[in-house]
Amino acid sequence: MSEYNTLELQAYSPASTNYTVYYSKYDSVLFIPTQMPLHGTYMHMLSLNSTIYMVSSERFYSSSFQGSNVHLRDNYAIYYITEGTLKNEEINYTISIRDGMFITVHSSPQLIRVLVNSQGMLKVVWAGYLVTTGSVTGYTYINNSAEVILQYLNGTSVLNITVTVNPNSNVSGHLNTFLMNSQITKIISYLRTSIVTINMPKRYSNIYSLVTLHNNSIGLIERYNVTVSQLNGTLVPAIYWNGSSSVNFNNTIPIVKQPISNRGEIYSHYIGFYGINGSLIGFISTKTFSSYSQKSFIIGGKITSSMIYTSQMIVFINGHKAIRTVSINIMHLNNVYLAIAITVNGSLESTANINFTHTVYISTPGILAKVSVNSTTYYIVAFKNNYTAQVHTIKPLSTLNTTINYNNSKYFAEEVNINSSGYVLFNVTLVHNLARVIVLEKTSSGLMQLNSSDYFIVNNTVNIFTDPYSTYYVIYPTISTSVPTTTSATSSSTTNTSVPLSSTSTTISSKLSYYIIIGIVIAIIIVISIILLRRK
Repeated sequence: MSEYNTLELQAYSPASTNYTVYYSKYDSVLFIPTQMPLHGTYMHMLSLNSTIYMVSSERFYSSSFQGSNVHLRDNYAIYYITEGTLKNEEINYTISIRDGMFITVHSSPQLIRVLVNSQGMLKVVWAGYLVTTGSVTGYTYINNSAEVILQYLNGTSVLNITVTVNPNSNVSGHLNTFLMNSQITKIISYLRTSIVTINMPKRYSNIYSLVTLHNNSIGLIERYNVTVSQLNGTLVPAIYWNGSSSVNFNNTIPIVKQPISNRGEIYSHYIGFYGINGSLIGFISTKTFSSYSQKSFIIGGKITSSMIYTSQMIVFINGHKAIRTVSINIMHLNNVYLAIAITVNGSLESTANINFTHTVYISTPGILAKVSVNSTTYYIVAFKNNYTAQVHTIKPLSTLNTTINYNNSKYFAEEVNINSSGYVLFNVTLVHNLARVIVLEKTSSGLMQLNSSDYFIVNNTVNIFTDPYSTYYVIYPTISTSVPTTTSATSSSTTNTSVPLSSTSTTISSKLSYYIIIGIVIAIIIVISIILLRRK
């Protein structure tokens, strides 16, 4: 039957990586005679009230998987189905969707397929034959909404019930209809082994994948697109890879052993979910194909074929979780798109690798970050009001050692001049090795103190993030000076939180103490002189 393989993908499987893996593959083909010949070597084995149903299925789950190759057992069966009697039946069903990925259907008998139509793809998430009322389960991915299609065998036709669902749904319904009861016989059944590989495309790269379907290999080019997507009830940064191709191949009709052409569209789809600092949370891989074909025989007679195939792999990296986001946005940087999100705990998520973050505040809280995409580095800032922007790193035009009056005290400072617009990041080497400095910006209203989160010291260098003015002062608050002042200012009111300056002041009491000490010293000298004169 069907299997798939991928080439030129990165196998995301370090020995220490531990996964939770959900995998399913269903290959379901329904052959229905629509016109019988008067005679023929093979066709006497079928009748107009019979159907051949071929199903292949694989399921796998592990909450603690290591490695890259998953070994599977393929359950393959062929059923011969004949019509029974037509009865007025009530079909009852309940569809439950959890986290947009796990589907359970409780249904009346004669259910043969559960299909999900989402994101432009029709997928089979379960295939078989439900003999009595019961429940079936499957894996899927629903981002916003989808259609679930329940297919029931109705003699030599299929009855469809379509229900709209969202990522977390519980929908029940019923349908009163005439339904042809069926007699089903399993004529072939056996197990096969197969191997699938846990592969994740390299981010920000198009990929080439190879899908093997009924012994036919189809190559697909899958192009990436940066977006945001639902995961566990919250939006997270994501990258989609999509590829499709028209396919035409032959399949063999069981029993009659005749070839039949299958023409349709095959789709390959990956979703990568990215979390804190650009770490991979998990990914979903989907391969799906469907076709409707008809075979006419020279001796007369026709057979229609309804085929649908889907493989679905859901992988989560254990220890990496989606955290609820308070803001999320997609930004454009030099022909590169980034998805950026701030979480409720103040961390940063992105489709890019994040090498550095620092909390900042300009009118609203934000995060300054250094990100890299395909070895190219960018600085960006993301604010909680859902605004993101690129941050340009610049060099000061000049720096000048000076003194400044601030809060009625004189301090040594460095005057820094820049010329830029937009959000910038620049640094100044400290002339004194201090753990704390204060940064002011010169505005039309006077000197304003930057929020203390907007500058930070690394390796004796103060790094300053700002929406720039042209002149800044780096003040050394523990170093006072008596050098004549070249720049004078008083503190101005600001919405930013002020950092108290450490200062020294000369008071009248200190001056009196100075004169008293001098008087005491003079008195002692006089007393000693008198004593020495008397001895002579």
